[in-house]
Amino acid sequence: NLNATVAALQDQLTAMAVEMQKVKDKKGTKELKFNKKFELVADPSQYEGERAKFNEWWMKLQVWITSNWDGFKTNQEIACAVWTRMKGPIAGRYAETRMNDCLAKRQPWPKWKDLQAEVPEFFRPQTEVDWARATLQNMKQGSSWVDDYITKFLSLITLSGISDEHGIYLLELNSKPEIIKQMYVTGQRKTIIQEAALAIREIGRAQELYNIQFSSTQGSTWFNNAKQSSASSGSKTYGGHGEPMNVDAAQKGKCFNCGGPHMVHDCK
Repeated sequence: NLNATVAALQDQLTAMAVEMQKVKDKKGTKELKFNKKFELVADPSQYEGERAKFNEWWMKLQVWITSNWDGFKTNQEIACAVWTRMKGPIAGRYAETRMNDCLAKRQPWPKWKDLQAEVPEFFRPQTEVDWARATLQNMKQGSSWVDDYITKFLSLITLSGISDEHGIYLLELNSKPEIIKQMYVTGQRKTIIQEAALAIREIGRAQELYNIQFSSTQGSTWFNNAKQSSASSGSKTYGGHGEPMNVDAAQKGKCFNCGGPHMVHDCK
């Protein structure tokens, strides 16, 4: 029956159109969500291999990847997001070589934390790294507030790329001895540089607060004692201790010990 066949075909076409619309709607919704998510943080664009511009580009790329972390499903997608943005004869060749090795399964696709260590090692300006490491060697805390010292120390640690063990050694060597002593006595020593720095900062803050509070109190007490002692005796004393000095006697050439006509070293 021709009419029945045509009707069946029309039904099939209608069903196919409905399915296609569903797929289209689903795809459109997914793309919209994906695009919206990735537009929250600006794309860091490409890196052409200039070492002077690496730190800025690398920081922006890390922020972009971590902000859109849910959009990446595999290590391959993350690695490609990094490597495909690297261009030029140096950075581009590095990225091409790494992708070829992974595609040929000569090496596994690196994890994000491995990329964070690998890429800066190739492209961060070496003079900057050397400067950070040299500064850390002799960066004593001295009279600096502990917050300022730790902030600067951690920024140099990040730039230098040295190990936790070496970083903690330098931190303990250059921080105030009383802070390090308190850290050991109270069992707060850490083996991770970030945790060690925070522990030292907290101890340092407490000691700074103590010094501010009690140094001012002790100074005020000393001054009041000296003032009261001087007022009660009518003569000068020092810190409220000992006998008052007879200044008039000393100025007239008399012994201020007995008042006789001789100097104190001849007094018997």
